[in-house]
This record gives sequence, C-alpha cells and structure tokens, in this order.
Amino acid sequence: MNESGNGAVFLNYFHCDAREIQGSFLYLAAAHLKILDAFNRCYDNRFRATPGIWTAVSAFIESGKRMNAQYEQTYGITNELHPSEDDARK
Repeated sequence: MNESGNGAVFLNYFHCDAREIQGSFLYLAAAHLKILDAFNRCYDNRFRATPGIWTAVSAFIESGKRMNAQYEQTYGITNELHPSEDDARK
C-alpha cells in the first residue's frame, strides 16, 4: 500500500517512459480479452450465457475503454487511424 492507503503495482520494467508502460498495460489487457473471447467460443458461448462471468467480463471491457480513452487524451492520440464503425461495415 502507498501512503494514500491505495494499492500499488511495482514492476521491474525495462522502460521508464510512462507512456510506453501505460501502452503496454493496454496491450496486455487487450490480449487477455482476446483470450477470454477464445475461451468463450471454445465453450459454446457459456461465458456470455453465465450472468456472473459476463458481468465481470463486461466490467473489464468498460475499464479498458476508460483506460484507453484516458491514454489517448493524455498523449494527444486521435482516432484518425482507427476506422469508425460505419467504415467497418462497408
């Protein structure tokens, strides 16, 4: 715990740049989400069909979206490189 009483994560990381470390956390979260999606498909959508599991996965997804938005805002990243949902449907 740190002095504010909150938990803290300490890593022996090769990079000291906060942007790079934060970006790596986002990639790690995205990789875990892909793994959960693969397990869900392997088990015939049981994750989505089980309310407790799906609630936890949905909370994970929403946290990831908030962290990504904060990352983009902090580092001035725009969505110009990301296709919109309309573009994806074409």
